[in-house]
Amino acid sequence: MQSFIDFLANNYLLFLLISLVLIFALIGYLVDSKKKEKKVEEKEEVIIKQEVEEKVIPIIVEEQPEPLTPQVPEEEVQEEPEPIEEESQ
Repeated sequence: MQSFIDFLANNYLLFLLISLVLIFALIGYLVDSKKKEKKVEEKEEVIIKQEVEEKVIPIIVEEQPEPLTPQVPEEEVQEEPEPIEEESQ
């Protein structure tokens, strides 16, 4: 055990540098994985929006025909006679 403690005491700079490199590597990995997750989520949202837009079926509403009313030719249309005004005396 004493020899291990002497080894650490003599080479502490080496362990310090190795631990700093490992810490920076870990931080870089975590940041990179977060960016990838965001990109994947954004791509999924875009794909979902495109699928929804493609699945939307436009509904074509045809104009309703006007109700059938008997059409009388203009020649046969008779004008109503004007009412006769009675003169009062």
